Amino acid sequence: MTKKYLERKESWLLLTDTSLPDSVSLFLLFLLFALSLFPGCKNKSDSTGHPIAYTEDREPCDHYNPLRNLYFGDLHAHTAYSFDAYIWDSRGLPEDFYSFAQGESILLPPLDQDGLPTRPHRIGRPLDFAAVTDHFEFLAETSACTDPGSEVYESDTCIGFRLGTR
Repeated sequence: MTKKYLERKESWLLLTDTSLPDSVSLFLLFLLFALSLFPGCKNKSDSTGHPIAYTEDREPCDHYNPLRNLYFGDLHAHTAYSFDAYIWDSRGLPEDFYSFAQGESILLPPLDQDGLPTRPHRIGRPLDFAAVTDHFEFLAETSACTDPGSEVYESDTCIGFRLGTR
């Protein structure tokens, strides 16, 4: 299998040659044909039409929907504890994000002269689920560089971090 690299601005894309030897192609074709001969599993349902047979007798849920329910949420949110959110001027804390997910207003960049976000934002309706997924890398460093009481707060590295130059 050959690999080729294509430069695209600042990133690299890995392109893979997908040609297979004839013997492998024939084997895969035979395997696909052989698998098509086996009948698929049929969905079983209980007396109420549920697609799953229960192991105990019980009433179906009040909100049961055989076509499924659609939920909206956010499973990838970073707070000021994550270095990448901090360098993009996100200063919200986990409690701020969860309040926002429940429909409360949150303040977003740009920051004022005191480093506080200035632009309020609210979503149209609360989310059904949410998770803060801060990076564990650099949690201590981000905290040390953003806490004025830290011993390293005035270090060149932390000053550069806060200014967005490091």
